[in-house]
Amino acid sequence: MADAESSAEALITEFGARPDGATVNTTAIQATIDHLASRRGGTVVIPQGTFVSGALFFKPQVNLHLRAGAVLQCAP
Repeated sequence: MADAESSAEALITEFGARPDGATVNTTAIQATIDHLASRRGGTVVIPQGTFVSGALFFKPQVNLHLRAGAVLQCAP
């Protein structure tokens, strides 16, 4: 059974990610991952839009959820 703290969610836009399909959001998305990891886990939420990112490093008990219309695109 998951504890209440690990059921937290965090939107990447709250950490500065922009859904414009051009901005590289690696730093903002990694900050979201790190934030949740420091609080015993949770779910990184990608809202509708196209978010470009480089490599991400997930941590234990941190999950990823893409909402309807969300695209996580690899940075060129």
